[in-house]
Amino acid sequence: MGSSDITMFKQQIIDAANTLVSSGVMSLSQHGNISARVTGTDTFLLTAGGSLVDMKPENIALFQMDGTLLEGAIEPTGAEIVGMHGIVYRLRPDMGGAVHTHSPAATSFAVASQPIPLIYEAQARFNMTDGVPLASYGPRGSQESVDNIANAIESHPNIGGVLLENHIATILGL
Repeated sequence: MGSSDITMFKQQIIDAANTLVSSGVMSLSQHGNISARVTGTDTFLLTAGGSLVDMKPENIALFQMDGTLLEGAIEPTGAEIVGMHGIVYRLRPDMGGAVHTHSPAATSFAVASQPIPLIYEAQARFNMTDGVPLASYGPRGSQESVDNIANAIESHPNIGGVLLENHIATILGL
């Protein structure tokens, strides 16, 4: 995997961030983060700050699956969520990316401590027959939170995302 591959993945993350921000699905804060597995490696890229507005390549850091920073820098608030993204890739080798947003619709379910049931035909067509389950609450970035995300993923093999109780949504696949 060369630097041109990393550059390509970073551009894909920037494009995804721009699409989310311009689509209007984000909360007013535009807070969220995006990660992408670097194909053929045990690494992933992660946006290093809180906002997805005006994302640039230098705002994306490279990590090992265990959360070790390999390249770039990350803000303290971003460092809290590295493990939350890493667990997705460790448990779901089929996942190429994860998007974490505070979209108002998904957040409504999360703060109500309710999973999103299978209600949309497209979910069934893409074998997401378990809907969007709820990962029990754990403080942001804590091992408890990572363990709760792992439990939700392991308990629901046919999902494309997880709601974080009293928080927001993490979408597993890109």
